[in-house]
Amino acid sequence: MGISFTLQTTRLSSLGFSDLLQGFVYPIYNLSHIEISAISEPLGAWSLCQFLLTEVLALDLGSSYHLVCITVIRYIAVVHPLKYHNYVNEKRILVCIVFIWLSTQTTIILLYTIHIPEGEYVGACRYENIFRFAHTNILFIIQLFLPVTIMTCLYIPLIRIARKQAKVIAIQECSVTRSAITSQERKSTYMVTSLLGCFAIFWTPTVIYFYASIALKGNINHYIRATVRILLFMNSAINVFVYAGRDGEFRNILKKDLKKLSSFCKCCHKSDFH
Repeated sequence: MGISFTLQTTRLSSLGFSDLLQGFVYPIYNLSHIEISAISEPLGAWSLCQFLLTEVLALDLGSSYHLVCITVIRYIAVVHPLKYHNYVNEKRILVCIVFIWLSTQTTIILLYTIHIPEGEYVGACRYENIFRFAHTNILFIIQLFLPVTIMTCLYIPLIRIARKQAKVIAIQECSVTRSAITSQERKSTYMVTSLLGCFAIFWTPTVIYFYASIALKGNINHYIRATVRILLFMNSAINVFVYAGRDGEFRNILKKDLKKLSSFCKCCHKSDFH
């Protein structure tokens, strides 16, 4: 089972890196909406807008299918534990991660980068003001509907079996080692449940907003627009706390990275001071 948790951390690290990149790209994309010409004009250039839109959508799409990958592997671990090591190994996990990164970037580039806005582009880099209804339909299917459908279908038997296992273990006397492994498995299941719940809660208002904005031709209160964008950003921002709260190995790695970053900042500060 130690291999299982190492592979899990590999998947979480890839998902965490995707969320980290989103944490840099998405705020820059939103800066282009500020009504200050010195900021909005350079960021609103169509070439830069294309890049920002492509990366925002690709990173969000990659985050969705990282969750699908994690859910599939949790399903195999709980529903088919004896066949787990036949289906899941480090090589297959790495191939899956590389495939997710390449396929999501390629898909979004093909769908959106080659698109030219109808009419004259006015410099407002907002998805809902640029793309057609068909693009939003495609985004809804591949970004929300398909991942949520797959994860929900897998979670129904997964949770049912996990509850049965918990009842059996509660009745039987078991060793300390087995109890620890069961506790880790339960935490992993809870973690993926939390990620799935956050994903559905934060992405559903965004898709509804896109459709409403297209139907109303962009005439939506800017406070509603800002709220939806904050919710979407929180989907990536909150994931790191879910990982740290549920996965001890990820938490330890995060602490080490933060200590290294702190030491690096202190060294830079001392060198600047002297």
